[in-house]
Amino acid sequence: MNIFWFTACRPLAPPGNGSIIIHPSGRFIGSEATFLCDDGFELIGNAVRICQANKTWNGIDPTCQKSTAPLGTIPIPATCERLPAPLNGRQIFVQEDGGVVEDTVVIFQCNDGYERTSGNLRRICREDGSWSGFDVVCSPGYKEDFPVLLMAASNSVEQKKLSYMKWKFLQVFMPFLK
Repeated sequence: MNIFWFTACRPLAPPGNGSIIIHPSGRFIGSEATFLCDDGFELIGNAVRICQANKTWNGIDPTCQKSTAPLGTIPIPATCERLPAPLNGRQIFVQEDGGVVEDTVVIFQCNDGYERTSGNLRRICREDGSWSGFDVVCSPGYKEDFPVLLMAASNSVEQKKLSYMKWKFLQVFMPFLK
């Protein structure tokens, strides 16, 4: 019996002078990678990339470039309009003090009994005052509390000149350790 692990997208590397956060951890379809730059550096490119059904990350690899702001100047962060919670869902985190400013991350979650059918669960306030991603839509359906890892097992059977394979799929629920 052979076991195959289904991962979706290639591993991503953090940009030089920066870091990457992938939520939920892993490279599964729907995972979101958020890129950040160290102090004194600016992100050029996509701040958030999503693992798509075709096993590729959307967007392009971002880079962190040395900030061009003169020394001693304090940049004024952009502000974004506050995003509403989705119908049948909620915001898990939003910065409360001082409004919603550049690089603020808002996380959405669908209520029990509902599942995300479109949109991004993590959105970031961008430097131009717009939000990354798209509004979350929560539709009736089963919502899993854990990410699912699909494993497939195959048995090859040969009978005279005919051969066939039987595939069995197993869902493995992987709880997050806190």
